[in-house]
Order: sequence, then structure tokens, then C-alpha cells
Amino acid sequence: MNTVIDAIACAVVAALAGMGVGGAGLFVLYLTFLRGAGQLEAQASNLTLFVFASVASILTRLRNKELPYRLILAVSVLGVAGAALGALSAPHVPAQILRRVFGAMLLVTGIASMRK
Repeated sequence: MNTVIDAIACAVVAALAGMGVGGAGLFVLYLTFLRGAGQLEAQASNLTLFVFASVASILTRLRNKELPYRLILAVSVLGVAGAALGALSAPHVPAQILRRVFGAMLLVTGIASMRK
């Protein structure tokens, strides 16, 4: 039963993320509050979902010639470097601090999105 619910939650989050709603943050909230996952586990699962969703989105947009190749390459390299740095440093940061930083990031990006 949980697998079916997780699959549905993942599909809903992916659809919301594809529409620009910020589904990744919702996925972390789902995993931590409803599934009881730890912060590191939730963020790792979120990053995995994000990587697959991003690759699919980039390939589709590149095929439709909607994005410049050089920009995608630069952003992808920086994104991978940032993800690696985060993955290496996260185990050394208390979960409570990660939770607060993540919440602050969601708040700031949400406010920035609403201002646009």
C-alpha cells in the first residue's frame, strides 16, 4: 500500500515540478511529515527525483530548441558540483540545521516566485 501511495505522491510532485510549482519542496515535506523519513534520506530522495525530472525536461526542451546548449552545459556542471558538495557536507551538519536551512530556502524562493 505504501508503495502505491509513494508512487502517486511522486507522480503528483513530478507534475507540479514540471509546472513550476516547486514540487521538490513538497516531496521533502511529504517524506518527512507523512512518511517519517529523516531529513538526509528525504533530501537524497528529493535529489534523485530532481535529477531524473531535470534530465527529462532538459532533453525535451533541447529537442524543441527551446534552450541554448552552452547555457545548459554551464548550469549542469555547476549543478552537479553543488550537488556533490552538498552530498559530501550534509552528513557533517546536524539534521535540525539542514531542516531549518531547507525551510528558509523554500520560504525565500516562494516569496521570490510570488513577487514575479
